[in-house]
Amino acid sequence: ASYVYYPVIVTGNIVAIYLHRQLPYADTYSVTMEPGVLTDASGAPFAGFSDSNYWKFTVLGAGPAAGAKALTVVVDGGDFCTVQGAIDFVPANNTQPVIITVAPGTYTEIDYVPANKPFITVRGQDRNGSVIQYADNNNLNAGNARAMFGVDAPDFTLENITIYNTTPKGGSQAEAFRGNNQRILLNRVNLKSFQDTLLLQGTGLVTDSYIEGDVDFMWGNGAVYFQNTELRAVTSSGYYTQIRNPQGQNGNVYVNCRLTAADGVTGVYLGRIDPTVFPYSQVVYINNSMGSHIIPVGWLLNNSNTAPNVQFWEYKSTDLNGAPMDVNQRLNVSRQLSASEAAQWSDPAFVLGGWVPFTVNATVSTAARGAAVTVNWSAAAGHSVGDLIGLFAVGDPDTNVLAAQNT
Repeated sequence: ASYVYYPVIVTGNIVAIYLHRQLPYADTYSVTMEPGVLTDASGAPFAGFSDSNYWKFTVLGAGPAAGAKALTVVVDGGDFCTVQGAIDFVPANNTQPVIITVAPGTYTEIDYVPANKPFITVRGQDRNGSVIQYADNNNLNAGNARAMFGVDAPDFTLENITIYNTTPKGGSQAEAFRGNNQRILLNRVNLKSFQDTLLLQGTGLVTDSYIEGDVDFMWGNGAVYFQNTELRAVTSSGYYTQIRNPQGQNGNVYVNCRLTAADGVTGVYLGRIDPTVFPYSQVVYINNSMGSHIIPVGWLLNNSNTAPNVQFWEYKSTDLNGAPMDVNQRLNVSRQLSASEAAQWSDPAFVLGGWVPFTVNATVSTAARGAAVTVNWSAAAGHSVGDLIGLFAVGDPDTNVLAAQNT
């Protein structure tokens, strides 16, 4: 993929310079800057510096071993200082899982995983502290390249990290994450943008995450299962979804999620679609809690009053306190599911054609001594009856389990 990017980005009193190519290992460089290249907030020129010894650095002596299965990204160390550098290191057509661990820090970059690099996991060490950000959008990079983090490969996992498209409101379409293949797992991630925050075009599972946006901020034609995730509307009169699945393919299903909003936000739709263009759109909400910002009609059709094949479904929605929500004013083309239908559509294997990734997530990050810890998990069909979820002291080996529960 080819991208336009900013060669110099100024944030406060920090200037980041992005090079046109990678530097060879073990080379030493000096940097000089002519007067007036930079100006301060008042327009006064920075004096620059000409002494070749003022700013010198040496590139890491050598890269990871060929075929390494574990790579680290650290702002000022590790195997790489950018996530894209680690992705680029993974060989084309790799057949083994590769885990890229991202240390806490802010990484200002556009990232892309090409179709010939499957089995990659990008995992932050700190969900809120490991942050990848960039102001990528359709005005800067049109089409698929406008996503700040784009993935065309199958079997990709993103977890325990924040992806933030910093494009300001009204700055055109600007996905935080785009997944355009099968078996995409988003686990314990924060996705932030305005328009079109999340685009998934294949099978995907999103769990224990946070997603915010305003206009169609979850969209695409993929079959996607969401669970235990907060979905936050940040602008009034917006839309949570615009799902474009074709006939015979499942759409988006939301189970045990919380639909929240920023202060003062009102009149937000659960979803919208133009049925004259996408007549088989499917969006299903099961056992979700929703704030008062949800408009009573719930759903919106564009350019039509009828939609016989659209599946806008809902089951036992509650307010954020758990009280049953009044759904009597919902759009007439939508419907409430029966208990048996809800049970079927609550099964990720049913929604995703049999694929269910392995995940384990606790509902709390800290707990008082003696308190119960609730854990949710998912596993592929046919997993071993000996599989268990264990509690361990940090750093202990698998043999030192403190408590365990069979799955």
